Amino acid sequence: MRRTTVFSAFVFAVALVSSSVVVAAEEPRALRPSDVYALREVRDPQISPDGQWIAYSVVSRDEKKDKTNRDLWMVPFAGGEAIQLTSSPESEDSPRFSPDGKYLAFLSSREGEKTQVWLLDRRGGEAKKLTDSKSDVSDFAWSPDAKRLVLVMSDVDPDDAEAKDAEGEDGEKKAPKPIVVTRRQFKRDGEGYLNDLRSHLYTFDLATKESVQITTGAYDDSEPAWSPDGQWIAFTSNRTADPDSNQNTDIFVV
Repeated sequence: MRRTTVFSAFVFAVALVSSSVVVAAEEPRALRPSDVYALREVRDPQISPDGQWIAYSVVSRDEKKDKTNRDLWMVPFAGGEAIQLTSSPESEDSPRFSPDGKYLAFLSSREGEKTQVWLLDRRGGEAKKLTDSKSDVSDFAWSPDAKRLVLVMSDVDPDDAEAKDAEGEDGEKKAPKPIVVTRRQFKRDGEGYLNDLRSHLYTFDLATKESVQITTGAYDDSEPAWSPDGQWIAFTSNRTADPDSNQNTDIFVV
């Protein structure tokens, strides 16, 4: 309990240190809408296997570009100066230490339109793109031996390539295809209109760079976790409930 309390307090302190908000010694004033853009949010803290470091993401907002950006930071667990690990124009999030502590993997769409897994060697050097899938990687987890990843990816959208290159003979963009939905729940907050594409699990071999799909069906699979011996992967899915609902998920193993 004490470790959890100290850790929570420490993350809160990191939020203050990482923030660019400076409290000036001036007279109090009313809050302005522009002050929101000066706030920073600390998310998803991850402790390194040796317990010496904490990796986390910091969310900032750009008023001129009207967009948010997430960068990765790392700070000693015992306290000290925080180190910024990424600073690209695109966001980086979901930092995950490899079980052997040698690497820090994360998600980013810094190269291309799809979110992929990137790998940062803690000994130095630039981050390298690890996966190159045709759909976004929304989540991942390291295997205990640090040789594989389990990825959460949606089905490939067949209209993606067509939409990207949909130009008429005169060079003008063609009108987008109509949105067709066949699901009872046709729309969801944060996702928009729901099509027939689903999220499934894939294993990815770091040595061969090959991925294998291990779940299928008209269901959404997420939140994978490896067993300690690396033989099983537990995950949540709505396959025993209403497939058009994001509620009543159960735990399965594969």
